[in-house]
Amino acid sequence: MWNGAYVGTFINAYDSRSLSISPNPSIGEVTLAIESSDEKELITEEWELEIYNNSQTLKGAKTKIKGKEYKLNTSGWKDGVYMVRITYKDEILTGKLVVKR
Repeated sequence: MWNGAYVGTFINAYDSRSLSISPNPSIGEVTLAIESSDEKELITEEWELEIYNNSQTLKGAKTKIKGKEYKLNTSGWKDGVYMVRITYKDEILTGKLVVKR
């Protein structure tokens, strides 16, 4: 029998971040950006970038990036799918970058 007491589940929503890659597929310059669900969050801490080719070999890396965006020049790269890995604070953000000519 129901006694009138309410039992509920409460979920704390924490800020979530994601990686934005634009344009994708790329034919030249691409913008990598850290997006946040908290519109007021400023991306102030440095972050690191790693890019791997389709055989999981490190194509390139960059450290101490400041700000929420980074421009990457993909001209001269072979067509294919590349894995982008960003380390920001204690989070790892990943995405796929398609290079097409």
